[in-house]
Amino acid sequence: MVALSTSAGTPIVTTPKVALAPDALKQMAMQIEPRLPATWDEAGHQWRIVAGRYDVILGGSSRDIAQKVRIRLPEGVLPVR
Repeated sequence: MVALSTSAGTPIVTTPKVALAPDALKQMAMQIEPRLPATWDEAGHQWRIVAGRYDVILGGSSRDIAQKVRIRLPEGVLPVR
């Protein structure tokens, strides 16, 4: 499982589980819809990404975390489609 969540632990996106044999390796890619870490700004009528820290988590499940990497996203505004 690979997941992206806020530093408070709120999940944003999670990949499906992949079964691997012991000591097996598999490369995975996760494409994140830009609006997932964004919130709707009613006053500005736009999607706004809140600057902050987000965790990328790798593990067998949410209770079996093997590795966690913290990334920082800058504040941003997304175009309305």
